[in-house]
Amino acid sequence: MDVAAPLTALPPPRVLRYPLVSPTARYEPAVGDGATVRAGDAIGVGLHAAAAGVVELAARTILVHVDGTGERAPALAEGDLVERIRAAGIVGLGGSGYPTHRKLHDARTKGVDTVIVNAVECEPDVSADRALLLAHLAEVLAGLRVLCDYLGAARGVLATGEPMEGVEGVEGVEVVRIAGRYPTGSERTVVARAIGRDVPKDGYPTDVGAVVFNVATVYAIERAWSAGEPLTRRVVTVGDTNCWVPIGHPVSELPLSAGEKMVGGPVTGWPADPDTAVEKTTRAVTLRPDVTPTACIRCGWCASACPEGLLPQELFARIESERWPELDALRLDDCVECGACDLACPSRLPLLATFRFGRSERVATGRRAQAAELAKARYELRNGRLARRESEERNQRAARLSSDRDWKREWRR
Repeated sequence: MDVAAPLTALPPPRVLRYPLVSPTARYEPAVGDGATVRAGDAIGVGLHAAAAGVVELAARTILVHVDGTGERAPALAEGDLVERIRAAGIVGLGGSGYPTHRKLHDARTKGVDTVIVNAVECEPDVSADRALLLAHLAEVLAGLRVLCDYLGAARGVLATGEPMEGVEGVEGVEVVRIAGRYPTGSERTVVARAIGRDVPKDGYPTDVGAVVFNVATVYAIERAWSAGEPLTRRVVTVGDTNCWVPIGHPVSELPLSAGEKMVGGPVTGWPADPDTAVEKTTRAVTLRPDVTPTACIRCGWCASACPEGLLPQELFARIESERWPELDALRLDDCVECGACDLACPSRLPLLATFRFGRSERVATGRRAQAAELAKARYELRNGRLARRESEERNQRAARLSSDRDWKREWRR
């Protein structure tokens, strides 16, 4: 894949799809059914149309039927950096989807001395960040300076996985190359290797005086700050090319050869369903590798590859046999879903997919158990109320029978 090739832009499709609920975001509609919108208009809180068209509110989805007029909304209103980022709908574009304005506010509140731009892209066959950095280095560096100025940080670091030319001598920017095997691009690894500070296991980079932004996020911040542009498109690795893709573009209509499409790279991706669309956190759309799993040979390579020191083969066996209580001792929650175990496994077992299923199923099992406990508690409370009422009525009858009053004579009166 030639990451230095000029970035082309895919035209808007006939219909843009914006799910209101996804694994990384929830939106509230800001337009009504049948409304006409321009490119850049807010269609939800923190969500903007990538092209002009007519809105259709479907089940948990906003559809924009593109009309081809090319009309654009005016630039975002003036405001400080946090407000401009919030209005632009910028989130962590590396995959977290965490609202960037909140992250920036927290970093300023805690006080940081270092801003790191994470361009260490190491998942095989994914190079969207690298392509964006090569094509728009000046904008990324300008965004880094804006962030440093706002936070009062004296140090700006550009962490890359490949040699980077054209940055030497830029005032206030330090370039650090972090080479190594996947998954060296994780946030904690980048902080440790770029500035030599260890982020606590349950902590954040701000705990050690740093804040990390993905390179695509920094580019979006610069465009929002300098040109008032909302986030409506992003660079995506589509097969073996990198291009600008409108957010909301149906994955099924991307220019890929026949095969099962995966949202994400070949390691961390998941199968796309027919209604899946490109979202803010979509870095790649690839084809699912054609592999056939075989039985685990207990080689231990997955454990050696795990950056968190887990035992993937043991987790896999427990999930397969639905032994949910044992997952806590094996630290399933510490899995960062990097997929390194999948790469190392000679049996081609779907370890990452199994761990994701195990997490969701354990949560569902816990909810079912909690619902059963609540139902049991309600049943016991009801039985208690009925028993008390029956006891009270029995005591009242006994009291009447044992009293000295002549109930028959009183009744005749």
